[in-house]
Amino acid sequence: MSGALNYLDSYGSIKGDLQGDKPVHCRFINTRLQILDSAEPVLNPREVDEVSAIKQQWLLAM
Repeated sequence: MSGALNYLDSYGSIKGDLQGDKPVHCRFINTRLQILDSAEPVLNPREVDEVSAIKQQWLLAM
């Protein structure tokens, strides 16, 4: 994924694509979902689809 986010892993780490950015580690799925929701306005349509799929996986895991 490019743009606002360049990867999300199964542990909820979200890392921005700016040099020196540190991963954001989220313990709670709701926090992860809020971060993804806040990123959606700057994502392209393909990235929005990817984020939606990730959110769906996390919601199913709850």
